[in-house]
Amino acid sequence: MPFRNAGQYISEAMESLVTQTYARLEVIAIDDGSSDDGAVIVERVAARDSRVRLISEGPRGFVPSLNRGLKLARGEFVARMDADDVCLPDRIARQVAFLDGRPDIGAVGGQILTVLDGTTRTPPFWIDNPLEHDAIVTMLKSRNALHHPTTLLRRDIVIAAGAYRSAFTVVQDYDLWLRLAERTRLANLPDRVLRYRFHDAQATERNTELAFLCTWSARHAAAERAAGRPDPIRVDTVIDRAQVAQWGLDPSKIDAEISWIRASHRARGHLLSGRRVRAFGAVVALVFSRPGPFLRRVRLAIRASSARRRGTATNTTVANAESPQTAWPASR
Repeated sequence: MPFRNAGQYISEAMESLVTQTYARLEVIAIDDGSSDDGAVIVERVAARDSRVRLISEGPRGFVPSLNRGLKLARGEFVARMDADDVCLPDRIARQVAFLDGRPDIGAVGGQILTVLDGTTRTPPFWIDNPLEHDAIVTMLKSRNALHHPTTLLRRDIVIAAGAYRSAFTVVQDYDLWLRLAERTRLANLPDRVLRYRFHDAQATERNTELAFLCTWSARHAAAERAAGRPDPIRVDTVIDRAQVAQWGLDPSKIDAEISWIRASHRARGHLLSGRRVRAFGAVVALVFSRPGPFLRRVRLAIRASSARRRGTATNTTVANAESPQTAWPASR
Protein backbone atom coordinates (compact mmCIF):
# COMPACT_ATOMS: atom_id res chain seq x y z
CA MET A 1 0.00 0.00 0.00
CA PRO A 2 1.92 3.06 -1.20
CA PHE A 3 0.64 6.33 0.22
CA ARG A 4 1.35 10.04 0.27
CA ASN A 5 -0.55 12.54 2.40
CA ALA A 6 -3.32 10.04 3.09
CA GLY A 7 -3.85 10.97 6.73
CA GLN A 8 -7.53 11.71 6.15
CA TYR A 9 -8.34 8.10 5.24
CA ILE A 10 -5.43 5.82 6.11
CA SER A 11 -6.51 4.89 9.63
CA GLU A 12 -9.69 3.25 8.32
CA ALA A 13 -7.75 1.57 5.51
CA MET A 14 -5.19 0.12 7.95
CA GLU A 15 -7.84 -1.14 10.36
CA SER A 16 -9.59 -2.92 7.51
CA LEU A 17 -6.34 -4.79 6.80
CA VAL A 18 -5.26 -5.83 10.30
CA THR A 19 -8.80 -7.05 11.10
CA GLN A 20 -9.04 -9.35 8.08
CA THR A 21 -10.36 -12.84 8.86
CA TYR A 22 -7.28 -14.18 7.05
CA ALA A 23 -4.56 -13.66 9.66
CA ARG A 24 -1.41 -14.92 7.92
CA LEU A 25 -0.54 -11.70 6.16
CA GLU A 26 1.96 -8.85 6.23
CA VAL A 27 1.00 -5.26 5.53
CA ILE A 28 3.69 -3.30 3.69
CA ALA A 29 2.82 0.40 3.88
CA ILE A 30 5.21 2.53 1.83
CA ASP A 31 5.33 6.22 2.69
CA ASP A 32 6.08 8.05 -0.56
CA GLY A 33 7.18 11.35 0.98
CA SER A 34 4.15 12.34 3.06
CA SER A 35 4.03 15.74 4.74
CA ASP A 36 0.95 15.00 6.86
CA ASP A 37 0.40 12.56 9.73
CA GLY A 38 -0.22 9.48 7.55
CA ALA A 39 3.07 7.82 8.50
CA VAL A 40 2.46 8.50 12.19
CA ILE A 41 -0.90 6.78 11.98
CA VAL A 42 0.70 3.72 10.35
CA GLU A 43 3.42 3.70 13.02
CA ARG A 44 0.77 3.52 15.73
CA VAL A 45 -0.83 0.50 14.07
CA ALA A 46 2.59 -1.14 13.59
CA ALA A 47 3.37 -0.65 17.29
CA ARG A 48 0.48 -2.93 18.23
CA ASP A 49 0.57 -5.32 15.26
CA SER A 50 3.88 -6.89 14.23
CA ARG A 51 2.49 -7.81 10.81
CA VAL A 52 2.62 -4.15 9.75
CA ARG A 53 5.82 -2.81 8.14
CA LEU A 54 6.22 0.91 7.49
CA ILE A 55 8.76 1.75 4.77
CA SER A 56 9.80 5.42 4.57
CA GLU A 57 12.41 6.17 1.92
CA GLY A 58 11.36 9.61 0.71
CA PRO A 59 9.40 10.44 -2.44
CA ARG A 60 10.00 7.84 -5.15
CA GLY A 61 6.73 7.96 -7.07
CA PHE A 62 3.74 5.65 -7.11
CA VAL A 63 5.07 3.06 -9.60
CA PRO A 64 8.51 2.71 -7.94
CA SER A 65 6.71 2.31 -4.60
CA LEU A 66 4.46 -0.41 -6.04
CA ASN A 67 7.50 -2.30 -7.35
CA ARG A 68 9.32 -1.76 -4.05
CA GLY A 69 6.42 -3.42 -2.29
CA LEU A 70 6.53 -6.36 -4.70
CA LYS A 71 10.23 -6.79 -3.97
CA LEU A 72 9.80 -6.63 -0.21
CA ALA A 73 6.79 -8.96 -0.07
CA ARG A 74 7.54 -12.41 1.31
CA GLY A 75 4.28 -14.11 0.40
CA GLU A 76 3.28 -16.16 -2.62
CA PHE A 77 0.36 -13.79 -3.16
CA VAL A 78 0.35 -9.99 -3.05
CA ALA A 79 -2.85 -8.04 -2.41
CA ARG A 80 -3.12 -4.49 -3.71
CA MET A 81 -4.65 -1.82 -1.53
CA ASP A 82 -4.99 1.96 -1.66
CA ALA A 83 -4.83 4.15 1.41
CA ASP A 84 -8.22 5.76 0.76
CA ASP A 85 -10.19 2.50 0.39
CA VAL A 86 -11.53 -0.02 2.89
CA CYS A 87 -11.35 -3.83 2.60
CA LEU A 88 -14.36 -5.84 3.66
CA PRO A 89 -13.42 -8.28 6.46
CA ASP A 90 -13.20 -11.52 4.46
CA ARG A 91 -11.70 -10.10 1.26
CA ILE A 92 -8.27 -11.75 1.59
CA ALA A 93 -9.66 -15.07 2.83
CA ARG A 94 -12.01 -15.35 -0.13
CA GLN A 95 -9.34 -14.46 -2.68
CA VAL A 96 -6.65 -16.72 -1.21
CA ALA A 97 -9.09 -19.63 -1.23
CA PHE A 98 -9.94 -18.85 -4.85
CA LEU A 99 -6.31 -18.77 -6.05
CA ASP A 100 -5.46 -21.88 -4.02
CA GLY A 101 -8.20 -23.71 -5.90
CA ARG A 102 -7.42 -22.23 -9.32
CA PRO A 103 -3.69 -22.54 -10.12
CA ASP A 104 -4.42 -21.39 -13.70
CA ILE A 105 -5.44 -17.93 -12.44
CA GLY A 106 -2.68 -15.35 -11.96
CA ALA A 107 -4.76 -12.47 -10.63
CA VAL A 108 -8.21 -12.17 -9.11
CA GLY A 109 -10.18 -9.03 -8.35
CA GLY A 110 -13.63 -8.47 -6.95
CA GLN A 111 -16.64 -6.20 -7.04
CA ILE A 112 -16.89 -2.93 -5.11
CA LEU A 113 -19.13 -0.74 -3.07
CA THR A 114 -18.70 2.93 -4.00
CA VAL A 115 -18.01 5.69 -1.49
CA LEU A 116 -18.68 9.27 -2.57
CA ASP A 117 -19.01 12.23 -0.21
CA GLY A 118 -18.91 9.83 2.73
CA THR A 119 -21.88 7.77 1.54
CA THR A 120 -21.50 4.08 0.68
CA ARG A 121 -23.71 2.69 -2.10
CA THR A 122 -24.09 -0.42 -4.17
CA PRO A 123 -23.13 0.77 -7.66
CA PRO A 124 -25.24 0.32 -10.79
CA PHE A 125 -24.75 -2.97 -12.62
CA TRP A 126 -22.45 -1.55 -15.30
CA ILE A 127 -19.79 -0.76 -12.67
CA ASP A 128 -19.45 -4.51 -11.90
CA ASN A 129 -16.69 -6.34 -13.73
CA PRO A 130 -16.99 -9.70 -15.53
CA LEU A 131 -15.95 -12.86 -13.71
CA GLU A 132 -14.27 -15.08 -16.30
CA HIS A 133 -11.04 -14.61 -18.24
CA ASP A 134 -12.45 -14.44 -21.74
CA ALA A 135 -15.02 -11.79 -20.81
CA ILE A 136 -12.34 -9.82 -18.95
CA VAL A 137 -10.09 -9.85 -22.02
CA THR A 138 -12.98 -8.65 -24.18
CA MET A 139 -13.60 -5.75 -21.82
CA LEU A 140 -9.89 -4.89 -21.61
CA LYS A 141 -10.01 -3.91 -25.27
CA SER A 142 -11.86 -0.75 -24.33
CA ARG A 143 -11.79 -0.31 -20.55
CA ASN A 144 -10.38 -1.66 -17.33
CA ALA A 145 -11.87 -4.92 -16.08
CA LEU A 146 -10.26 -5.36 -12.65
CA HIS A 147 -10.42 -2.75 -9.90
CA HIS A 148 -6.77 -2.34 -8.93
CA PRO A 149 -7.16 -2.16 -5.11
CA THR A 150 -9.35 -5.29 -5.14
CA THR A 151 -6.76 -7.57 -6.71
CA LEU A 152 -4.79 -10.49 -5.28
CA LEU A 153 -1.82 -11.36 -7.51
CA ARG A 154 0.60 -14.25 -7.84
CA ARG A 155 3.84 -12.41 -7.08
CA ASP A 156 6.11 -14.53 -9.33
CA ILE A 157 3.86 -14.06 -12.38
CA VAL A 158 3.67 -10.29 -11.92
CA ILE A 159 7.45 -10.02 -11.63
CA ALA A 160 7.97 -12.29 -14.65
CA ALA A 161 5.65 -10.02 -16.66
CA GLY A 162 7.84 -7.01 -15.87
CA ALA A 163 5.84 -5.72 -12.88
CA TYR A 164 4.58 -2.13 -13.09
CA ARG A 165 6.14 0.02 -15.82
CA SER A 166 7.47 3.48 -15.03
CA ALA A 167 6.13 5.03 -18.26
CA PHE A 168 2.60 4.61 -16.88
CA THR A 169 2.51 7.19 -14.11
CA VAL A 170 -1.26 6.65 -14.11
CA VAL A 171 -3.37 3.64 -15.20
CA GLN A 172 -0.34 1.42 -14.56
CA ASP A 173 -2.74 -1.35 -13.55
CA TYR A 174 -4.43 -1.38 -16.95
CA ASP A 175 -1.07 -1.84 -18.68
CA LEU A 176 -0.25 -4.67 -16.25
CA TRP A 177 -3.56 -6.50 -16.85
CA LEU A 178 -3.01 -6.41 -20.61
CA ARG A 179 0.44 -7.96 -20.18
CA LEU A 180 -0.67 -10.51 -17.58
CA ALA A 181 -3.51 -11.68 -19.85
CA GLU A 182 -0.89 -12.76 -22.38
CA ARG A 183 0.69 -15.24 -19.94
CA THR A 184 -1.97 -16.22 -17.39
CA ARG A 185 -5.72 -16.16 -16.79
CA LEU A 186 -7.56 -13.41 -14.94
CA ALA A 187 -10.73 -13.54 -12.86
CA ASN A 188 -13.03 -11.50 -10.63
CA LEU A 189 -15.05 -12.73 -7.69
CA PRO A 190 -18.77 -11.95 -7.77
CA ASP A 191 -18.43 -10.79 -4.14
CA ARG A 192 -18.09 -7.16 -3.09
CA VAL A 193 -14.69 -7.04 -1.39
CA LEU A 194 -13.90 -3.32 -1.07
CA ARG A 195 -15.39 0.06 -0.30
CA TYR A 196 -13.92 2.08 -3.15
CA ARG A 197 -13.67 5.81 -2.58
CA PHE A 198 -14.18 8.34 -5.37
CA HIS A 199 -12.82 11.87 -4.86
CA ASP A 200 -11.23 14.71 -6.82
CA ALA A 201 -7.70 14.08 -5.47
CA GLN A 202 -7.36 10.76 -7.31
CA ALA A 203 -4.62 10.61 -9.94
CA THR A 204 -6.93 9.99 -12.89
CA GLU A 205 -9.24 12.83 -11.81
CA ARG A 206 -6.35 15.29 -11.44
CA ASN A 207 -4.67 14.16 -14.67
CA THR A 208 -7.48 13.33 -17.08
CA GLU A 209 -5.39 14.06 -20.16
CA LEU A 210 -2.46 11.93 -19.02
CA ALA A 211 -4.81 9.12 -18.00
CA PHE A 212 -6.34 9.12 -21.47
CA LEU A 213 -2.92 9.14 -23.19
CA CYS A 214 -1.62 6.32 -20.98
CA THR A 215 -4.77 4.26 -21.54
CA TRP A 216 -4.43 4.61 -25.31
CA SER A 217 -0.70 3.83 -25.11
CA ALA A 218 -1.23 0.65 -23.09
CA ARG A 219 -3.75 -0.53 -25.65
CA HIS A 220 -1.43 0.41 -28.52
CA ALA A 221 1.44 -1.55 -26.93
CA ALA A 222 -0.82 -4.61 -26.52
CA ALA A 223 -1.83 -4.43 -30.19
CA GLU A 224 1.82 -4.22 -31.24
CA ARG A 225 2.72 -7.28 -29.16
CA ALA A 226 -0.27 -9.19 -30.53
CA ALA A 227 0.92 -8.42 -34.07
CA GLY A 228 4.36 -9.85 -33.29
CA ARG A 229 6.07 -6.45 -33.24
CA PRO A 230 8.28 -5.12 -30.42
CA ASP A 231 6.62 -3.44 -27.47
CA PRO A 232 7.04 0.32 -28.06
CA ILE A 233 7.23 1.10 -24.33
CA ARG A 234 10.80 1.40 -23.06
CA VAL A 235 12.26 2.30 -19.68
CA ASP A 236 12.87 5.87 -20.86
CA THR A 237 9.53 6.31 -22.67
CA VAL A 238 7.63 9.48 -21.78
CA ILE A 239 3.95 9.30 -22.69
CA ASP A 240 2.71 12.69 -23.89
CA ARG A 241 0.87 14.18 -26.86
CA ALA A 242 3.94 14.17 -29.07
CA GLN A 243 4.70 10.51 -28.36
CA VAL A 244 1.19 9.19 -28.99
CA ALA A 245 1.05 11.19 -32.22
CA GLN A 246 4.16 9.32 -33.38
CA TRP A 247 2.39 6.08 -32.56
CA GLY A 248 -0.61 7.05 -34.68
CA LEU A 249 -3.17 8.80 -32.48
CA ASP A 250 -4.70 11.71 -34.38
CA PRO A 251 -3.83 14.85 -32.34
CA SER A 252 -7.04 16.56 -33.46
CA LYS A 253 -9.09 13.97 -31.58
CA ILE A 254 -7.41 14.28 -28.18
CA ASP A 255 -9.21 17.36 -26.85
CA ALA A 256 -12.61 16.05 -27.91
CA GLU A 257 -11.95 12.70 -26.21
CA ILE A 258 -10.77 14.35 -22.99
CA SER A 259 -13.81 16.65 -22.93
CA TRP A 260 -16.11 13.64 -23.33
CA ILE A 261 -14.29 11.76 -20.54
CA ARG A 262 -14.71 14.67 -18.15
CA ALA A 263 -18.38 14.91 -19.00
CA SER A 264 -18.82 11.18 -18.39
CA HIS A 265 -17.08 11.51 -15.01
CA ARG A 266 -19.49 14.30 -14.04
CA ALA A 267 -22.41 12.08 -15.02
CA ARG A 268 -20.96 9.24 -12.94
CA GLY A 269 -20.54 11.56 -9.98
CA HIS A 270 -24.20 12.60 -10.13
CA LEU A 271 -25.26 8.98 -10.36
CA LEU A 272 -23.09 7.74 -7.48
CA SER A 273 -24.25 10.67 -5.33
CA GLY A 274 -27.88 9.72 -5.88
CA ARG A 275 -28.64 12.88 -7.91
CA ARG A 276 -30.75 10.98 -10.41
CA VAL A 277 -32.27 13.93 -12.23
CA ARG A 278 -28.87 15.52 -12.82
CA ALA A 279 -27.44 12.14 -13.78
CA PHE A 280 -30.21 11.60 -16.32
CA GLY A 281 -29.61 15.02 -17.86
CA ALA A 282 -25.83 14.43 -18.00
CA VAL A 283 -26.31 11.02 -19.62
CA VAL A 284 -28.70 12.44 -22.22
CA ALA A 285 -26.11 15.11 -23.05
CA LEU A 286 -23.46 12.39 -23.46
CA VAL A 287 -25.65 10.38 -25.79
CA PHE A 288 -26.36 13.32 -28.05
CA SER A 289 -22.77 14.60 -28.05
CA ARG A 290 -21.02 11.28 -28.66
CA PRO A 291 -23.45 8.40 -29.21
CA GLY A 292 -20.76 5.99 -30.43
CA PRO A 293 -18.61 5.76 -27.24
CA PHE A 294 -21.70 5.80 -25.02
CA LEU A 295 -23.40 2.96 -26.86
CA ARG A 296 -20.18 0.92 -26.89
CA ARG A 297 -20.01 1.27 -23.10
CA VAL A 298 -23.64 0.21 -22.74
CA ARG A 299 -23.12 -2.85 -24.97
CA LEU A 300 -20.08 -3.90 -22.93
CA ALA A 301 -21.99 -3.51 -19.67
CA ILE A 302 -24.98 -5.53 -20.93
CA ARG A 303 -22.73 -8.33 -22.23
CA ALA A 304 -20.79 -8.44 -18.96
CA SER A 305 -23.99 -8.49 -16.90
CA SER A 306 -25.44 -11.24 -19.08
CA ALA A 307 -22.24 -13.29 -18.78
CA ARG A 308 -22.29 -12.95 -14.98
CA ARG A 309 -25.87 -14.23 -14.86
CA ARG A 310 -25.12 -17.16 -17.17
CA GLY A 311 -21.69 -17.89 -15.69
CA THR A 312 -20.32 -17.91 -19.22
CA ALA A 313 -18.13 -15.69 -21.39
CA THR A 314 -17.27 -15.14 -25.00
CA ASN A 315 -14.32 -17.03 -26.42
CA THR A 316 -11.79 -14.26 -26.97
CA THR A 317 -8.00 -14.12 -26.65
CA VAL A 318 -5.50 -11.32 -26.41
CA ALA A 319 -3.89 -12.49 -29.65
CA ASN A 320 -6.79 -11.16 -31.70
CA ALA A 321 -6.94 -7.82 -29.91
CA GLU A 322 -8.09 -5.04 -32.17
CA SER A 323 -6.12 -1.89 -32.83
CA PRO A 324 -6.53 0.56 -29.95
CA GLN A 325 -9.59 2.77 -29.94
CA THR A 326 -9.97 6.06 -28.17
CA ALA A 327 -11.74 5.52 -24.85
CA TRP A 328 -12.11 6.73 -21.27
CA PRO A 329 -9.19 6.32 -18.83
CA ALA A 330 -8.87 2.80 -17.54
CA SER A 331 -8.57 3.41 -13.79
CA ARG A 332 -11.13 4.73 -11.32
